[in-house]
Amino acid sequence: IRLSGYAGMVAKPRSTHTTRVVLQALADGHTYGRQIIEATGLYSGTVYPILNRLERIGWVVGEAEDIDPVAAGRPARRFYELTDEGRSHLPPPTS
Repeated sequence: IRLSGYAGMVAKPRSTHTTRVVLQALADGHTYGRQIIEATGLYSGTVYPILNRLERIGWVVGEAEDIDPVAAGRPARRFYELTDEGRSHLPPPTS
């Protein structure tokens, strides 16, 4: 997603190929960063900024996992879900 516009104007998101790949991964049931990275083959430095932008513009909602990271032995995951707006930007199904 690239935001176009000038300072003071409402930015309009544009859907890029990699953004559509991430949206499709979410639609396919991959709900957190590592799953999306593995499903798409994209790098974390690509996926996480896209997820942040998608959340900021309202195409996905994210929620942090409620765990004790010390007890779990890993950081809490952030789970993402497509919004209706995000679903409207999914690539068309291929036959």
